[in-house]
Amino acid sequence: MIGYTPATTTATTPEEIAEKIKEIAKRIREQSALMRDTVKSIHRSGAIEELTKAVRDVAIAARDVSQEVQGTAKDLSDRGIIKNIAVAIEETSDVIKTESAKAIKTKEASSTIDQPSKSKKEQDFAQKTSQSTRNNVATKESENKARQEAEQREQLLNQAQKKQGKKRRKK
Repeated sequence: MIGYTPATTTATTPEEIAEKIKEIAKRIREQSALMRDTVKSIHRSGAIEELTKAVRDVAIAARDVSQEVQGTAKDLSDRGIIKNIAVAIEETSDVIKTESAKAIKTKEASSTIDQPSKSKKEQDFAQKTSQSTRNNVATKESENKARQEAEQREQLLNQAQKKQGKKRRKK
């Protein structure tokens, strides 16, 4: 509290206790008046009204964005676009896995035919290296595929938003 200093002595007589209570009551009245004046000043300045308007504007904007996203998602879902994208992703993934496995097997077969005199240690190393290469190729292909799919989804979403905007303008 502003201007509050705790008493350092204790009152022992009833008169001293009564005097301390009067001092406390006086400080309460002073602080209460100060609080009332502060609230009045804040109200007069328009700060409360400005804060209220800002909060309202943010809430309205958040609601509008939420409705727009919800409408776009529903539209994409209703038209089956989301399901089609998921199916295409799965199919592409299966093709990539199959083709990668074929390429690796072909490479391994040709490397074993070319050098049949390798020691067991060399063959193990070659096999581990080949597996590592396969994993790297699969990872890069998956990353590229995921990137392409994300771009496609973004394009579809942008198209849906444009259509939604045109519909709203017509209304």
